[in-house]
Amino acid sequence: MSRFQHMGRLVLIYSLGSLGGAIAARIGLPLPWMIGPLLITAGLYLIGLTDIVIPVKTRPAGQIVIASQVGVYFSPAAFAMMLTLAPLLVGMALATAVCAFAVALLLARAARAKPHSCLPRVSSNPPR
Repeated sequence: MSRFQHMGRLVLIYSLGSLGGAIAARIGLPLPWMIGPLLITAGLYLIGLTDIVIPVKTRPAGQIVIASQVGVYFSPAAFAMMLTLAPLLVGMALATAVCAFAVALLLARAARAKPHSCLPRVSSNPPR
């Protein structure tokens, strides 16, 4: 596929995702500009109409859109509730980390992996 065709397909995917956001906003879904594009693009991939990989360089822009959408729906009452539930949220985050570590150990043991091979390799020469 040529670079021009690839760019055209990206523009089409982003346009369809935007259309999904507009439709979700029109019908009143919560977080419409996050859920609408998600449903449209997931549908396109699942039914096999596209197999294009979205460039990693565009992900920060998507994260900005998602963060701003979540922020718009975050009311002072929701913030107060989050402060009330802060100990529970921190506890669940720690429990999740402990569970992930335990599963990682089990998987490493099942794969008979050596401990030093499970850690990322740190190089003094970063890739270019």
